[in-house]
Amino acid sequence: ARWQLAAGNPDGALHNVQKALQGQPDDPAAMALAVEIEMRRGDVARTDAALKALGAKHPKRVETTLATANLAMARGQYPAAIAAYRTVLAQEETTANALQLVRAYLAAGDANKAAAFLEGWVKARPSDLLAQKALAEAQFRAGLLPAARQTYARALAAAPDDAQLLNNYANLLLQMKDPAAQAQAEKALRLVPDNPSYRDTLGWILVQQGQTEAGLRHLRDARLRSPENAEIRFHLAYALAKTGRQAEARDELSVALASPGRVGSSEALVRLKKELGL
Repeated sequence: ARWQLAAGNPDGALHNVQKALQGQPDDPAAMALAVEIEMRRGDVARTDAALKALGAKHPKRVETTLATANLAMARGQYPAAIAAYRTVLAQEETTANALQLVRAYLAAGDANKAAAFLEGWVKARPSDLLAQKALAEAQFRAGLLPAARQTYARALAAAPDDAQLLNNYANLLLQMKDPAAQAQAEKALRLVPDNPSYRDTLGWILVQQGQTEAGLRHLRDARLRSPENAEIRFHLAYALAKTGRQAEARDELSVALASPGRVGSSEALVRLKKELGL
């Protein structure tokens, strides 16, 4: 059932979890999985019924609290999700549970609380690399750029070939106007050359550093690999406009703005929309 859910087949997953529950009707893991499956299937009434059954049978189990937290998160009820994830963490103090709480803080728009929580967690667990990576990202999102830079540096000292870390660090350095951003982005792309996000990062850095044609080549490649990514298409539109290809830039930005994916708000986006009449 878990594999089927991961493969995007919630109906098949439901069939198998029901089979599991026939053999062990009170198994907390299977009951919690049933909640997750019904949630993925979009059946509100059956999701609530499955959670109610789990809570009635296992009111103090961590599976119940976690299912409650995940459902609140999925429904955008972030204060309830945060409270439930805190309880989960008190029941089982693991990095995975800590990062669930952080995810809820970030979804609620409170990167400062996410960063503050993780600072305490990492201080008590300095070898927890996953938490360090999450702390760097939370600090970045909270605008704590010097602190984020220090955290990224510590994490990269422990994992110098972590491409995701390198890519995120490059984005931070770009925001801090540090020319070292390019080298970090190039290393990330060398490690995972097929990743469109890493190629986009390098292309965007090159454009921002005035190497527009070189950046444009990477951005075109990134768009071909991930045409649904609105941020990549915005970056491509920006580079095209800088090279005088206004009509092509307008087409790219129009698609980006109409995409279900969100283009992050920025002064560059506002200026480009005005320039292209969008």
